[in-house]
Amino acid sequence: MGNPQRALLYLVAALKGGSICGPPLLEASRVYRQLGNTAAELESLELLVEALSIPPTSEVPHFLIEVELLLPQPDPASPLHCGTLSQVRHLLASRCLQMGRTEYAAEHYLDLLALLLDGSEPKLSPPPCSSGLCMPEIFLEAAAALIQTGRAQDALTVCEELLRRTSSLLPKMPLPWKNASKGTKESPHYPLWVSATYLLQGHAWVQLGVPKQAISEFSRCLELLFRVTPKDKEQGPASNCEQGCTSDETLQQLRAAALISRGLEWVASGQDTKALQDFLLSVQVCLGNGDASFHLLQTLRRLDRRDEATALWRRLEAQTKLLQENATWSLPLYLETCLSWIHPPDRETLLEEYRTFLLEPCDL
Repeated sequence: MGNPQRALLYLVAALKGGSICGPPLLEASRVYRQLGNTAAELESLELLVEALSIPPTSEVPHFLIEVELLLPQPDPASPLHCGTLSQVRHLLASRCLQMGRTEYAAEHYLDLLALLLDGSEPKLSPPPCSSGLCMPEIFLEAAAALIQTGRAQDALTVCEELLRRTSSLLPKMPLPWKNASKGTKESPHYPLWVSATYLLQGHAWVQLGVPKQAISEFSRCLELLFRVTPKDKEQGPASNCEQGCTSDETLQQLRAAALISRGLEWVASGQDTKALQDFLLSVQVCLGNGDASFHLLQTLRRLDRRDEATALWRRLEAQTKLLQENATWSLPLYLETCLSWIHPPDRETLLEEYRTFLLEPCDL
């Protein structure tokens, strides 16, 4: 009804008067998120995790028949459904990562992995629906959170465990998604998961100060990514699960992230010519990625390729607003986190600096 404050009053009343606190806590977290109250949102989720962690009581109920037993189980999409402990832990961990609370996110992800890997959960597989937990992506999000908080060695351990579980399932030949989607259900998903693992391992090695190993991991990522061909556009829209795991946009952004990441390592080692090649290719494979163009512009400037830099700067100045308006892709959280690491500084400031540099007269 567009009145979140009143909704909170009812939720508080439900918490005080009801024996089941799960649904009110989850709905309260949603309302707090709508209000922009991040602290209260996360606190509600933490309380929900605690509530779901309490084992069922063996006490004799006050009534011969509990009211809840007379009602059907709520649909997963219903506000009355609070989800499982693992689902709520994942929601809490992912929200902490999204809101920049990386230390909390890392710990919540490690707790979640421990819960999922205790032997009671199924093996790695694509989620049955958009609301299901996707185990490989949880591994990837956990690794990203660990890197974000400076725990690169722990991130490598998580990545190695994911590779151990998935590498043997990779297709041996280049595989277009249009055929993979009709074959085994693993095929369209695992190449992206494994390549993303290599990408994160590369960033972990960057953080550990081992550039040679980082470049090697980025190269392995790219080798695998370019074996995957985009899905046929004529097949129509994919399911929610397929869109989350194997969208063309995810493939393009992964390629761009790996190329930019490797290019930045070439720059750090003073090899601008090699960096230029990676940045050029990243612009070609992902036209909507403005970061690639800005890194390319900086490299052209360092190489004193003034004419090319000027032409690129003019295009960027005209496209900056369009790029901002169109940057509405729905990408996996681990990829969004990785892209934030290679994002250049304030673009408007960079464009203004290049305006001064590129438009000043050349020395004859």
